[in-house]
Amino acid sequence: MADRVVVDGSVAIAYLLDEIGTPAGRAVVAHWTATSAELLVPSHFWIEVTHVLLGRRRLPPDEVVGHLVDLDDLGLRTIEVDRPLLLLAMDQMVRSGLPAYDAIYLALALSTDSRLATLDRRLAAAAGEAAMLIGRSGVSEPRAEYLSDNDAYAGWSHTAVVGAHIAELRRQALAET
Repeated sequence: MADRVVVDGSVAIAYLLDEIGTPAGRAVVAHWTATSAELLVPSHFWIEVTHVLLGRRRLPPDEVVGHLVDLDDLGLRTIEVDRPLLLLAMDQMVRSGLPAYDAIYLALALSTDSRLATLDRRLAAAAGEAAMLIGRSGVSEPRAEYLSDNDAYAGWSHTAVVGAHIAELRRQALAET
């Protein structure tokens, strides 16, 4: 079976634009293409990438669309962020101090038994063995404080209440199809 990889926005931007991590990003994308790896992205990936290209980099809209087409050509499979995935991401937000958009990437990787490709050292550290840090130096965003150092968090994603809630949401989704 081919590898399954969750690709975060930092890898996509490095693939598309000349910046930190671009050579490594392009090399790993070439490898995935050659080996028919299954590439997954959460639905907010497209918003995040568009925001960077249009908002931060201020590229013209036609150029942004061209970059989105380049990403489409990679065969990225978009996974909708549903409530069970959001619950897993919330757990990662509290456990690792990740912002919601990064925690969704990690939750998707964990829930699909995938590797998580990122240039973000903090996200890679939170992903542990599932991480695939692209490039030698990586990048990192400032750490957001969600818990004080004195707060203990044992996690709740494995509790019976959360498990029952996820099971009910899945039952409802199956009934709707």
